[in-house]
Amino acid sequence: MNKNNHALSRCCSPGCNEILPRPRRLYLPVRLALTATLNLSAVMSAQAALICPNLSSYVLTDSAVVYDSCSLFAPLTILGSGSLINFGSVYNYSNLVNFGKVTNYDVLRNQSGATLGNYGSLLNMQGGSLVNDGSMQSFTGSRLDNSGTLTNGVGGSVNNGGSMTSFTGSRLDNAGSLTNTGSMRIDGAMTNLAVGEVDNHGDLTNQVNGSWVNNGVVKNYFAGVLKNSGDITNGVLGLLRNDGVMTNYLSGRLDNHGSLINRLNGSLDNLGVLVNLSNGRLDNYGELRNEYDGLLDNRGELVNKPGALLNNAGMLKNGSTGNVINQGEIANRYSSAFINEGVLFNDALVRNDGTMENAGQLEVTENASIQGVGTFEQNDGSTRVDGLISQENVSFHGGELFGTGVIEVMGNNLVVDHGTIVNPGAERGAGALTFDADLAFGGDLIIEFESLTSWDRLDILGNVDFNSGSTVLFDFQGFVPEAGDSFDFLFASSMTGFDNISFSTSDSFEGLGWSVLQTAGNDLRLTFNVSPVPLPASFWLLGSGLAALAGLARRRGRGAMAGIRS
Repeated sequence: MNKNNHALSRCCSPGCNEILPRPRRLYLPVRLALTATLNLSAVMSAQAALICPNLSSYVLTDSAVVYDSCSLFAPLTILGSGSLINFGSVYNYSNLVNFGKVTNYDVLRNQSGATLGNYGSLLNMQGGSLVNDGSMQSFTGSRLDNSGTLTNGVGGSVNNGGSMTSFTGSRLDNAGSLTNTGSMRIDGAMTNLAVGEVDNHGDLTNQVNGSWVNNGVVKNYFAGVLKNSGDITNGVLGLLRNDGVMTNYLSGRLDNHGSLINRLNGSLDNLGVLVNLSNGRLDNYGELRNEYDGLLDNRGELVNKPGALLNNAGMLKNGSTGNVINQGEIANRYSSAFINEGVLFNDALVRNDGTMENAGQLEVTENASIQGVGTFEQNDGSTRVDGLISQENVSFHGGELFGTGVIEVMGNNLVVDHGTIVNPGAERGAGALTFDADLAFGGDLIIEFESLTSWDRLDILGNVDFNSGSTVLFDFQGFVPEAGDSFDFLFASSMTGFDNISFSTSDSFEGLGWSVLQTAGNDLRLTFNVSPVPLPASFWLLGSGLAALAGLARRRGRGAMAGIRS
């Protein structure tokens, strides 16, 4: 483009009302009324355009081009037929209203206290810098395209009610207030600084190439729709709050290091990867859906609040550093997986119709339950059941099992394999653990005694089959029984494999012998005698090493569970 054609004057200071055609450097005085209308073909030569007069208001009806520095101290209105193209630096100190087209290739700055209203097209091209320190608003039907750098400074206010797009390779930095009530698309980089706030009442989309970093506040309001197909990182100081509809699509990734809150009326859908990092907190008051093929990976703190629903149809994982507190409902659907390697505190309902695996610390409180037609499996870790576990299949292949609740199996046998420690009773005090199922037992049973009237018990509402390697340890914890004392510690509907059990005690009582008998009612009874009596071959003593090991495992398990927060 010829710089002498429609070029703006260098005359941009207050009080200047002269046209400076570049080629001839002629100063042509122009007398204009307080409200002037520029028509380049009618008012001035084709070689220059007056754009910075000392006027109360100014109207541009034709095309004007800026190559140098220009400060707008008077209001400027660009009509639908007008256009402003900037290759230099334009600073707005007043009121700039665009009904036409503004194209910026260099620096366009809306200063503090100034206003920029866009009803037409505002284009920030590649290499261009659009900076707002005042008030900038795009109205319904308008277009704001950013291919360069768009900065909303501290104290700045950007309101988009039209169409706003940041293209691939662009950058959007917000340190002020950015409000979207229209359509906003991000396909480049966006950073919301610690002092920034983004409020969405419209349609806000992070495209496949979009990358967000939030260190401030992002709020998706009730009428807002927030969609992510790219990458969103909520920083340590960041707050991401959803009251509307928020969707993380298949190609999307959302990493939370700060606070992610899905509010009461909020719907948060994950079809991609949602990671709550070790220093992150995710609070769900509404509905959080992890869809098929979605991964919800918690490594921090995830709290499902009372009345809230966490619906999993994909993979829900609580990592080794994760802490999940359920006070509402967690629904693990058919063919889905819920894996716990951290701490899972269930104080309400987990509905499991898929697969649930525990290798961490699981607690089901007194009024809570895990129910459904799924499979519950533990290979390591610990489970405390003071409420109810009711599943089609339940198996323990290792770790520890505590509690005073009920485990109900509707399908196959309840399986407790070798390497699993079963310790009935309350966290502090004695109690009974109930198995409402046929039981295949090959683990280690620990029965604690507090007094003549208080000891642990295992109730089996079905047949119990003791496999080879089954052990029972009697832990007296300082309580000293006397001759003639007897304790019924296991109740079963029927029993097989009694001879496969090995019994031992945690203490040696001088002058006392003991024996375990199977009663006619298929109960097991421990009885103390005045003098030691020879034990049948099936009652051989394991020795202090096994007793100490089992006792240590029990104490370690209970100490860990005590650390769970409600």
